[in-house]
Amino acid sequence: MTQLIIPAASSQIFLDIVDNLNKKESDNCISVFINAKANKATYIGGIYPEYMLCDVALEPGHGLKNSEFAIPRDFFINMKSVKFGYGQAYITPHILHLSYENGHYTTVQFCLYLTKDTLTKSQDYLPMDIFDLDVAHQKHIEYFKANSQRAFHPVSVTTLQYILNETQHYIPLEFIQFNSEKRELRYQRNGKVNEKMMPEHIKPPFSFALTQHAATQLTQICNNTEGSEIEICVEGDAISFKSPEQSMTCILSDIELFYQRDIYEPQTVLDFQGDLWALKMRNDALWKQQEIKAANQCMLFIEENEMFICSILDHSKLFKPIATNISTKGSLLFAYCPKALSELYIKNMLNMTLTRATLTKDKQGEYKLNIYRDLQDRLPYGSIELKPEQPKLKQYQALKRKYDETHGNRFIIQPEPSEKQGQLAFEEVVEDPYGFEED
Repeated sequence: MTQLIIPAASSQIFLDIVDNLNKKESDNCISVFINAKANKATYIGGIYPEYMLCDVALEPGHGLKNSEFAIPRDFFINMKSVKFGYGQAYITPHILHLSYENGHYTTVQFCLYLTKDTLTKSQDYLPMDIFDLDVAHQKHIEYFKANSQRAFHPVSVTTLQYILNETQHYIPLEFIQFNSEKRELRYQRNGKVNEKMMPEHIKPPFSFALTQHAATQLTQICNNTEGSEIEICVEGDAISFKSPEQSMTCILSDIELFYQRDIYEPQTVLDFQGDLWALKMRNDALWKQQEIKAANQCMLFIEENEMFICSILDHSKLFKPIATNISTKGSLLFAYCPKALSELYIKNMLNMTLTRATLTKDKQGEYKLNIYRDLQDRLPYGSIELKPEQPKLKQYQALKRKYDETHGNRFIIQPEPSEKQGQLAFEEVVEDPYGFEED
């Protein structure tokens, strides 16, 4: 009897395949492909056509022969149940004992990896579960061959982590595409397609799209690998990921419809230039305040061709103009989440003293502030959602009047170098607090 061992380091990947077996399908098994010369065993299973593949190095002196066979789902369900009972499903190797007769492997049973104390307490009650092996499933054989012939292209794990982090901003979503040629990002939510500029730090070597499920699977393979790269292959509506430890394929159903769907064009309410560096810095300062964090909102107030970032809360009133070149009739007031603006990734912000922004409104009445990298850009690189707050407009108009009326109270001019130093030029005469008179 020979041993086939899945080390503890590969346990999570292997059990993910087990958990994805569909008991209602004919392929509810894991096919095993042993390459004795290459010292490697490959395990394939999952839900067709989105199979998962796990590569495991064989132990030195393994004594295994080249072979391919299938282990039924019931074997793994039983193995997991017993191992969970001993608290070791994920933390110990999976040891499979194989029987070999007449030129092929015939049966399998699992072997527990126990401490001496556990063995002493349990040896009289250990189960013996022997399962017959079957031939490798035909669909698994086809996937194994196809995966070895795919034209994979490497992408650094760091780049993929940037891509996956950006994807989180649009969840829930149906599709998201990273276009490396145009440097544009295209995504679909609730059947509505939008575009924006790709963040500068995201530089995929080629274009590809993901569904939310595919993004989840790619996250898993990035977290599981110890390598620096993941290989990706795009074939029609299928995308495959490959690391040194595993491979998986995801189907991007209706991806062609996503590519063909027209971009949703919201109504542009305002198109203006502004000092967005000042807006970002003021917002970041406000977001550090506990009262602002608790309220989780600030206001953008637009009146008389000016924009202001402001807030009226129980214990504070905050108001600051933002330099803009804006043209509007009437007054507008919007609430926004300061955390969203604070987290908006902006590279080289110091060069953005004056840049372009738009305020848009969609058919559902939802507003957004869109920020552009350059004045000529067709697409924004970032957006934050806005909520109309017109019923509160009079409060902020009153705050603006107070700001204008008290402007001179918020600064003191420093004395010139030739004047006396070390004192502020107050007009009031301060009496001697001790009541002494000068001689």
